[in-house]
Amino acid sequence: EELRYCGAFLSALRDLDAKARELGAEVAQSFDSRYSVKAGRALYADSMAHRLRTGRCITRVLRYLPAKDGEADAHPHIDRGLFTIHWGATHEGFWVYTPEGERVRVRETEYDTVAVFPGRKYGAITKGALGDGTPHGVRYERMVSEDRYAIVSFLHPAAYREDVDWLFANTERIKSMQNSIRL
Repeated sequence: EELRYCGAFLSALRDLDAKARELGAEVAQSFDSRYSVKAGRALYADSMAHRLRTGRCITRVLRYLPAKDGEADAHPHIDRGLFTIHWGATHEGFWVYTPEGERVRVRETEYDTVAVFPGRKYGAITKGALGDGTPHGVRYERMVSEDRYAIVSFLHPAAYREDVDWLFANTERIKSMQNSIRL
């Protein structure tokens, strides 16, 4: 009986992977049509959508154990991938930061809401011209002592040497920026 449920769960995660790739490719295509060499605005040379289609997708179920009072469950950070798709969570607590540094809560328990935001590899592909990615974190203001679960897909593009070089050259700057943000 348990194996049947496990198989159904893994099948659902594979379906989410496929949906994440589709959604990520649509978002990347909109950037391609606006900022690629083909669009005449040479922020990056190759198609972001193509690189995403030939890259990897990792879908995970994240578990947040109760934190001590006043502590963040996930301190502000920028994910490593090109895009992150936050499908939803059992409890509110997910925050993103605007380019101006304003903290905005994501309506993650709504069934009609999905958050898509760029990560470090987005910054690498665009060489920081459109930002380094979206800082975000989790502070679950618990009314009860339940664990918090979230389903998230991480989209990684095919890697190019120039992207890796940019990431290494900007790692300390990005870390410094992340460390300056508080939940």
